[in-house]
Amino acid sequence: LCLHDALPVCAKLNFFVDVLEEFSYPNEIRQVLRDIDNRGHNIQLHSHPEYVPSQTWDDWQNESGWQELGAEKMIFSGCWNEGTAEFILGKMIDVLSDEGIEKPIAYRGGGLRFNAETLNVMTTLGIYYSYNYNPPSSHQLFDVGKQPIFQWLNGVNEIPISYMPSDDGGIDVSKRFDES
Repeated sequence: LCLHDALPVCAKLNFFVDVLEEFSYPNEIRQVLRDIDNRGHNIQLHSHPEYVPSQTWDDWQNESGWQELGAEKMIFSGCWNEGTAEFILGKMIDVLSDEGIEKPIAYRGGGLRFNAETLNVMTTLGIYYSYNYNPPSSHQLFDVGKQPIFQWLNGVNEIPISYMPSDDGGIDVSKRFDES
């Protein structure tokens, strides 16, 4: 994370870190989180629950919070009920809190997977920025085309994934900004 050589100016960056990787690589992800935080950058939530070890899922299902919230083992975040979303997002927030890292305000699901239940829980947890809407993604539950930044009915602000225009006026999902 030595960014000073890569950037012409000092800038505070937002890193979307898959905090759930802590359960696959104990203490390694925490070190990455500390390194990012110690350099003055922001850490926001990202998740790939499909890579959480089976034993971790088994352990979670035996925790009292799991039953109290009515959580269910759903490995893709686009299928979570509110209890599962609150439990898993809460686990990620706990990892950050344990490290003394500021509470996140944004979430991006793995594979850009999300649903209404996750959006609802985000407000409960004080996470008001979603970086999930991506019309070309096969994981999206709906597609209303390209959109500017908008707000969901529950107050969560959606910052849609952006793409460069293709030569035919469509969307080029592989073109970089510096190639325009």
